[in-house]
Amino acid sequence: MRARLFFILSVFAMVVFVNACASNPTVAPTVASVPTQASVPPTNAPAPTNAPAPTQAPAPTNAPAPTNAPAPTNAPASNTSSSLPKTLAEGEGKAYAFQVVPAETTVEYAVDELLFGKQQITRGKTNAVEGDFKLGFQNGKPVLEMSKLRVDLRTLTSDSNMRDNMIRRQWLESNKYPYADFVVTEIKNFPSDAAPGQEAKFQVTGDMTIREITKPATFDVTVKLDGDKLVGTGVTKIFMRDYGFEPPEILGRFTVSDPATITLTGVAQFVPSGS
Repeated sequence: MRARLFFILSVFAMVVFVNACASNPTVAPTVASVPTQASVPPTNAPAPTNAPAPTQAPAPTNAPAPTNAPAPTNAPASNTSSSLPKTLAEGEGKAYAFQVVPAETTVEYAVDELLFGKQQITRGKTNAVEGDFKLGFQNGKPVLEMSKLRVDLRTLTSDSNMRDNMIRRQWLESNKYPYADFVVTEIKNFPSDAAPGQEAKFQVTGDMTIREITKPATFDVTVKLDGDKLVGTGVTKIFMRDYGFEPPEILGRFTVSDPATITLTGVAQFVPSGS
């Protein structure tokens, strides 16, 4: 028995669409046999003046009409379920909806900062996080039908209003590019021996978009199922230069190193169908 924890895939990074497309087989046309050439008449025989045109071979009447290949039966259903499954077999082919709880979720950046010769780690964070995803199983493996996480970068705050304003206006330019989006493309190394009440560790890979620039990113995720909530953390590193801006620096007296560590800690609530 594998418990609900198989469905704890992560909001913290999360989504892959699983679409199975059935192809239509085509029927090869039947080639009509070519009539053999009549033998050449003797040279002294008069040439025919009105040879009848060869008749067209009749079209085959017994060729079967093309049929559609059956759709796969093991892809997660698009409709969400009203309750979480108790076993893997019960969950096969179904989908389960989760939604981020902003009040219980935080996104934080951390960078190494040198200020007047003093080394420190600077952190900024926000609770302005939204996202949802559908979680299912295909052949006993977890898949995400739909997943997107969005963070409002304008709301990031640190211990310095001056720094925050510079981030909004100049460095990250979050006043101009307000959102960071993460869309899941793949789940890696999900543990096959996951058990109820225990943390599961795996990786979630996806596309990160900041300042209208999209780059791949992978989160190391630790998550567990607590009742009907997913609770956990996802951590990744991003390079500021990848997203079109240099690490902050002021006259050599204030410098920030690349990369930045991004940590998402929070909760996703199971949403029954019809709610």
